[in-house]
Amino acid sequence: PLQVERNNFLSLSKSKDLTKVCLDFRKQKLCKEAIGTIAMLWKELQNITFVKLLLTNKDFNNQDLCDLCAYNFWCEKQVQALYLYLITTKINESGIKKLAQVIDGQNIKTFALDCSYSTFGDSCMKEISNILIGKLQYVESFDL
Repeated sequence: PLQVERNNFLSLSKSKDLTKVCLDFRKQKLCKEAIGTIAMLWKELQNITFVKLLLTNKDFNNQDLCDLCAYNFWCEKQVQALYLYLITTKINESGIKKLAQVIDGQNIKTFALDCSYSTFGDSCMKEISNILIGKLQYVESFDL
């Protein structure tokens, strides 16, 4: 996978045949400007089937997740493997609800959501159960 850092967004636009992408924001919090730039460049990437989002940052919260979900660029219909890492984040049911709503799930065969050491609780599990599970009709692997 291509790891894209904040100062290296042009690598995405030059890799139109890319099939796997890892967006790594463990060291620096994802800002609205970065999300917008990535979303704009992502339109050029039509062959992505594997997406890994590393959003493990202690300052990442529900609003940040909602900002990311507003663009919905990272879960296009062709995506077959979606890995979301929200370790040590401040995510709760409102963020998870928004996340579950934007995931299409049409072709996803592998889905992983890791919220270890975060504020993820029983209410988050309820949101996932109510919204997301029914969408993943073709899932072969589900990791929570």
